[in-house]
Amino acid sequence: MNKKYFLFTLLLSFSFFNLSGNYFSKALAITCPTGNCTPHPTSYPIYSPTNNQSYYPQNSSSHPSSCTSHCAPHPTSYPIYSPTTTTTTTKPPATTTTTTTKPPACCPPVIIQPVVYPVYQIQTPSLDFWADKYTIYQGESVYLRWSSSNVHYCVANLGWTGPKSTIGSELVSPNTTTTYSLTCYGNNGTITRNLTINVILPAISQGEIAISKLGRNLSTGERNYSKTVRLKYSEIVEFYITLTNNSPVALNNVLVKDELPSKFVYRIGTTKVNGLSYPDGITFNGLNLNTLNPGETKIITFQAQALTNYGTYTNIVKVNGSNFDQKTDSMILVFPQIIDASVVKTGSTDALPLSLTLTSLSSFGAFYFLKTKPKGQEFLKKIEEKSREYLLEKTRKRLLKR
Repeated sequence: MNKKYFLFTLLLSFSFFNLSGNYFSKALAITCPTGNCTPHPTSYPIYSPTNNQSYYPQNSSSHPSSCTSHCAPHPTSYPIYSPTTTTTTTKPPATTTTTTTKPPACCPPVIIQPVVYPVYQIQTPSLDFWADKYTIYQGESVYLRWSSSNVHYCVANLGWTGPKSTIGSELVSPNTTTTYSLTCYGNNGTITRNLTINVILPAISQGEIAISKLGRNLSTGERNYSKTVRLKYSEIVEFYITLTNNSPVALNNVLVKDELPSKFVYRIGTTKVNGLSYPDGITFNGLNLNTLNPGETKIITFQAQALTNYGTYTNIVKVNGSNFDQKTDSMILVFPQIIDASVVKTGSTDALPLSLTLTSLSSFGAFYFLKTKPKGQEFLKKIEEKSREYLLEKTRKRLLKR
């Protein structure tokens, strides 16, 4: 019984040893024949002493787990491999991501090099135009000067004319204030410059003129001219104007104008200067005599007709010129109204001048002479006539004012 049990046990041990040997021989293989192996976590190198001692036997039980001292890895040592266990890991579902992928460029980018053109500066025309001075007195001269560039020729205008060089000067003598213009022409345009020369005129010598205005009634046959002319309705008056230059300089632009009263009408074709007929206009825009030389006298006559039978009017004449002050003169035109002595009031008031006169004479002892002597009586009569004329004239003026 014990012998069978021993044999059974020995057989079972042998079988287990063979299975174990095959397994361990595979597990402790020095190489990985399948390629799916990893080093066993307990594998370690085979050490040998460094003091020329013999290697440990290649027995698993005699393999040291570490080296205490004087050891070095055996040159044929290698790790112990064991089969690799495959671990399956479940991953979460992938998140869908939309990625826009640009297609690869078909060809490398082409770099366009800019074309560089040469830069040319445009030569525009330029012009400087000036004068030595800009204000002169009449009779003086002044130089105009100019300088230009990028032009071919120049042309003068306004105060001067003609072609000019591109650089130059010219002497000018303007009589009055004058503007000069210069234009220069080039391939890239034109340019113009202007300048003005101010001319100071000499002071005008002041002249002196004398004027006189008279008249006469042609209808009554008057021969002499006077300052007062008596007229009646429709009668004709002739005016007589005298102008004399009393200065040593000539009088220029002499203009004579007669301001004829509204109750008179000018008679066409009656104007004369020094006996010669002149155009009408002396009572409208005036009569132009141009120049009156020193010491020269001109006589102007013309006629007008009365359109009224009463009133007193003043006729004024004016003379103007460029180098003398305006002068005027006047005369009186009267239309007397016939007044009888009956219209003159008499009495103590009207006889006052006569009474005063007689009283004065008597106070000087002349009353006897006036009453007794023929010469005294004649003198007294003249005084009475003068007094009466005075009263009549006073009454006439009062009536004319109505």
